[in-house]
Amino acid sequence: YFARVWVHTAMVGFEGEKMSKSLGNLVMVDKLLQTYAPDPIRLYLASHHYRAPWEFTYAELDARLQQCTQMKQALAVASGKGTPLELSAARERFIHALDDDLDTPTAVEILCQFSGEIVTAEDDRRDVRAAQAWLREGASVLGLRLDATGPEARVVSGWEKHIARFPTESTAAKN
Repeated sequence: YFARVWVHTAMVGFEGEKMSKSLGNLVMVDKLLQTYAPDPIRLYLASHHYRAPWEFTYAELDARLQQCTQMKQALAVASGKGTPLELSAARERFIHALDDDLDTPTAVEILCQFSGEIVTAEDDRRDVRAAQAWLREGASVLGLRLDATGPEARVVSGWEKHIARFPTESTAAKN
C-alpha cells in the first residue's frame, strides 16, 4: 500500500493566498525533498491540525528541521546508570492528544519537549534508554524515521506505481 490512512486537510495558504493548482502557487513535496529530508516535512505537516486552515512558510519548515535535529540528538545521547527518566506522563499526554480529534500539533509539542528532557537527563547521567525507545515509537506514530535517510523503499515504490498511472507531458507527446 502507498498509504494506510488518508486525512483530508483544511485549506493551506501560501504568501497570503489559497494554495491551489489554478493559482499556480503549489509547493510540491518532490521539490521540498530536494532541500529537506522527509522527517522535517512530516513534522511540519503534523504540526497543523487537519481541520484548521494554515499558511505554508519556509521559516516554519526550518523550525521543524531544528526540532527533528533535537529529536535525533536525544536518540543519540549516551544513557547513564542513574534514575531512569520518567516517560509515562509524556506517553499518556501524547496518546490523549491523538485521541482528542487527532490533535497532532499537541502530539508534536509533546515529542519535542520530551526530546529536550532526554538531552537534559543525559547531563544528569540518568538512564534514558526506555525514554529513547518511547521517543522513537512516538515519532514513528507520526511517520518520523529519525535515524533513517531518504524515503523508505516501499514509499518510493508505491509513489512510482502511482505516478505510472498518469501520463506525463513527455509520454503524452510521444502518443
